[in-house]
Amino acid sequence: MPSKDLYPVISYISHNEKSEIKTLAKQTNLTVSALVRRLVTGKELPDANRKEDIRDLVKVSADLARLGNLFKMAIDDGAFEATQHNKGTDIESLVLEIRQTQAALKTKIIVFAAI
Repeated sequence: MPSKDLYPVISYISHNEKSEIKTLAKQTNLTVSALVRRLVTGKELPDANRKEDIRDLVKVSADLARLGNLFKMAIDDGAFEATQHNKGTDIESLVLEIRQTQAALKTKIIVFAAI
């Protein structure tokens, strides 16, 4: 339902222009009204491939989470024996790095989804 702060704008366009607007709205995952509003006000349109990019980032983040969990399980099960040289710090730093990368990915996903 339209907001009380929004007002209709009437414009005459050809059949072909209407088809182009509908196609662009579908590609950008916007309603025709939202698309026209963004075009008229000069706001950026969402990238048509952004949805796929976000999905890919979410998949990578999930893969990193699984990798981190597998490392943690291996450490807890004693699968990795700490030597005098590294005492397990290499694995712990790797798990920390995985978590930091995953946090950075989550931030990027939020930023991409907001645009």
